[in-house]
Amino acid sequence: MMGAANPGFVVASSTAWQPTAKAASTRTISIAPGAGVACGILGQTGAVADIGPFDANGGASNRFDTVVARYDWAIRDVVFTVLKNSPVTNTTNTLNSAMINRIPGVMYDGIVAIVRVRPGVTQFNADDVTDTRTVSSQDGAWKSYSVAWSADNQAPTIGNGTLTGHYDKFQRTCEVDIALKWGSTSVGGRGAWAFSLPFPAARETWMSVAGFTAAGQFAGAGFVAAGGSTFYPYLPVNGFDSGILRLRNADSTGAVSTGVPLFGGSYPWKDPGHNLHIFGRYETLL
Repeated sequence: MMGAANPGFVVASSTAWQPTAKAASTRTISIAPGAGVACGILGQTGAVADIGPFDANGGASNRFDTVVARYDWAIRDVVFTVLKNSPVTNTTNTLNSAMINRIPGVMYDGIVAIVRVRPGVTQFNADDVTDTRTVSSQDGAWKSYSVAWSADNQAPTIGNGTLTGHYDKFQRTCEVDIALKWGSTSVGGRGAWAFSLPFPAARETWMSVAGFTAAGQFAGAGFVAAGGSTFYPYLPVNGFDSGILRLRNADSTGAVSTGVPLFGGSYPWKDPGHNLHIFGRYETLL
């Protein structure tokens, strides 16, 4: 991606208007359907657009053509257009169809791809097409990340359980969901637990914690410190006490039934299928 070439232009998702070389076709590329925004104006296409054939290159060196999504206010539409020979940006307010125009309210060219046209080439290779789109951070799909799980005195291991993290970030607001599902070979380690977040927090923030086990279902909370990216979960001491303490697997001695929480004197995270969820929203440092 070369987003710096496209100020003010983004596509709606990673696949929207994605350019690829079209196999078994004369100097042609395909642009996937999708949507893009330039200067606050939404452009949409509902089918694959084949662009070509590009003019043949009869010279001795490579030629580089630019494919743009041309937002034309005169026709109230967006059209994919090929600009030959590494066009420069038009710096005036007078339209020049052979150049890259950036005149809001008149014409705006969002660069979708740079295409290398090799001398005498008949068909493009995959590496002849360079994708220059910038994908919006709000493409609707949450992203996954690797969650680090730790304890104060002895490291836990997930074994055949699962530990997943997902987030959605827009500017400096991050929503996060962490899910721990206990397996038959999962080991909780010793001491208070902590989980990593995808980005450092701008300020101390408390978020929600929920547990679902055979011993009971319960709710708690937890926090990330200002400038930190580690989340510390707190849960009720037991099924009858409204107070909360750091969630811990066992004390430093490893004694039985010393964890938090306890239900009927039994620590809940020891059987397959038990779940812990952390979820909430926080302001990121950057």
